[in-house]
Formats: sequence, C-alpha cells, structure tokens
Amino acid sequence: MSMIVVAHVAYNLKIGGLERVVVNLVRGSIDSPYRCVVVCLEQEGELADEIKALGVPLFNMSKKDGWDWNCIFRLARRFHKEGVQIVHTHNIAAHFHGGIAALLAGVPVRVHTKHGRDYPDIKKRVLLNRVLSWFTHAIVPVSDNARDVALEIEKVNPSKIHRIWNGVDTEQYRPEPTTHKQPTIGTVARLSPEKDQKTMLAAFRLVLDELPDARLVFAGDGESAAELRETAAKLALTGHVDFLGMRTDIREVLNTFDLFTLSSITEGISMTILEAMACGLPVVATDVGGNKEIIHPPECGLTAPARDPRALAEAYLTLLRDPARRAAMGTAARERAMQHFSVETMVKAYSTLYEQLLEENLVAA
Repeated sequence: MSMIVVAHVAYNLKIGGLERVVVNLVRGSIDSPYRCVVVCLEQEGELADEIKALGVPLFNMSKKDGWDWNCIFRLARRFHKEGVQIVHTHNIAAHFHGGIAALLAGVPVRVHTKHGRDYPDIKKRVLLNRVLSWFTHAIVPVSDNARDVALEIEKVNPSKIHRIWNGVDTEQYRPEPTTHKQPTIGTVARLSPEKDQKTMLAAFRLVLDELPDARLVFAGDGESAAELRETAAKLALTGHVDFLGMRTDIREVLNTFDLFTLSSITEGISMTILEAMACGLPVVATDVGGNKEIIHPPECGLTAPARDPRALAEAYLTLLRDPARRAAMGTAARERAMQHFSVETMVKAYSTLYEQLLEENLVAA
C-alpha cells in the first residue's frame, strides 16, 4: 500500500491548544499509512522544532496580512509537488487559504477541524465558515458545543460534521507524588482577556479570606501579564500568587497543584484541562465551550458561570475543604482522560475519518 500524504495547514505553531493538536496528530501518524507534511501560513513558532525532530517536512509560506492570494497559489503548487491527497486545515485562515489551494491543486479530500466556537456572533465569520464548508468534505468540531455552532448557526450540512475530541499524551501527563503544604489552586494558560484571569484573582481573594494559607499559581505568559500582576497587588494577594511565566515542564508544574482551574469566557476543548485530568487533578472551570463535556461534573470537577467570582470561589472552597472528594475526582479525571481523551483515541478517530473520505472520493491507496 502506498503512503497517503496528509498536509496539515495551520496559521503557525506557536504554543497553544490548536497547535499542540497538530503536533499530536503528526506524531500519532508516524507509524500509520499516512505521511504528513505541515504548512505554517505566517511563521513557524516554538512547536515547529517538535515537527522537525520527527523528520516531518515543514513549510513556511510567509503569508502577508489579510487574504493573500499569492500565498494560495504558492500553497497549491506545494500541495501538487508533495503529492498531497488530504488537506487538513486548522481554523479559519488556514481553512480559507488551504481550502482554496487544495481546490486549485485538485486535492481529492479536504478536512477542516473547528477548534472552538469561532465567533458565532460575528455574521461575516459565520457566513465565511458556511461558504468554506461547501467545498470541504468533513468539518470536525472538537466539542459538542462547537458542533452545535456549526449546525445551528453556521448551517453546515449535518452529513459533513464529525465531532472528534482532542487528545493528550496520557503517558507524558500522569500523576506524580509531590509534597507541598499549602492548599494550591493552579492554572496553565495564556494570560489574555478571553481567559479572564481577573475573575480568577477576584475569586481567589474570597478564598484567601476563608483559607489564609491558600496559594494561586499561574503558568503561562501573554498580553495580560502586567495587568494581572497589578490586579493581584490591588487585591492584596502579593505573597499568595505566583506568576511562573512560560514553562516547558508543565507536567511537573501540574503535579504541584491540588486542583486545576480555568476562568475563560470562551473555550473549544481545553488541552490544559485534559493535561491536568491526565495528571489526576480535579478541575474547576467556567461553564463555557466544551469545558462541561470534558469535566462531566461532578465526576471530575465542578463548573461555575463565567465572570462570576463568587461562584468560582465557592467551587474552590468546596474542593479545598474536602481532600477525599478531591482525590476521588482526581482518580476519575485520570480514568476519563485515558478512556476518551488520549492521543491514541484522537488519532484513531481521524484515521477512520480519513479512510472513509478516501473511499468515498475514490482515492487509490
């Protein structure tokens, strides 16, 4: 059987959930019938080295701002030169440029992963997603919530929709015994407005009033870093909040937490929640996007409304005061991650979809 060439197209490979999914899909395909190439539209980013270390070709198209038709033509030539039979795009800029280029190059199978809700309140984005879906064989939402947006708002043909949850490496992310005396709430995320860590800080202020030895840890960096530090100081949290910055030892950091949290106002399927669950941590997260379907409360954690510091604080206190419940949730979280959210499960689901689409479009293997 000859190898089927799959081109993964992303805006870049900076550190983020979407980008990590691309790396996981490529790594998981190494011993499969699929040979991957990766295309970055704008720039490579920090995760590009992981792709190169796998011996997988990576191409940077140096796309200009906005819709770049010259980039599309160069991309079409690249698909033709590499003998690409499946183009798999990740989010809207990649869908537009990669999808049109795939049409021009005569690529027989076109797949697009919808990594989040993708601004369902912006009519132009909704219309563009709808139109692009007409020329795409499969739309893959990463959550039931994103699937509902595709169906109900973007009006994508239901026969094209195949929900596949993201997966993490449950061998890499695993529980490790650590010793720490302070009750510790931790988060791993980009420090940015959509993650709404200001609500997390306000909630932690309420926790600290009840549990004076509690600790809050931020791992990550971003545009809101300075503002969050100022907010922490204004709330008199200095000495109780640690800003670790960007870290590469995420498993080790996660294993210093008693519970993991996100306070986002929007999410797709959070990779950091999945990593935390794989490490055996209970989760407290806002009830947005795919968070609830991952956590399955109260099995693996609790959810709270977005932008509600008091509700978030109550969830924190509930778990911090009940070590036995935290432990039970952590065990359930690890089991759920291994059963539903492993890299192997995700790769198998995509491989099955590829096989189906190749057969439907009569691509000889």
